Amino acid sequence: MRFILIIIISLLPIFLSAQIVNIESQRLQSDTTGWLGSFGSSFLFQKNAVQVININLNAHVEYKAKKSLYLFLANYNLLRGSGETLADNLFYHLRYNYKIINGCGGKCSHNCSKTM
Repeated sequence: MRFILIIIISLLPIFLSAQIVNIESQRLQSDTTGWLGSFGSSFLFQKNAVQVININLNAHVEYKAKKSLYLFLANYNLLRGSGETLADNLFYHLRYNYKIINGCGGKCSHNCSKTM
């Protein structure tokens, strides 16, 4: 039985993938209620021996109410060269926090990450 369990645990990394993201470090520290955040983008077009296109979009938005906090993080990156896609990455995180009393609350979050 122990041998079968070791084999199953050894084979799990082949079928599963994971990503560790420190979302707490991305929170904006503010003592005021309301909207706070930023949006950004960049675009690069370069043509030398080959044509290169790089597009990067990101968003970091928070809405803070008296007891609630909504957080949305997103990042999209596209890199194309010579007519083929070299990198196509998408990451977003949506989180809702609710403070019941000081030091006690609940969290609900959703992550999505896509790499092509």
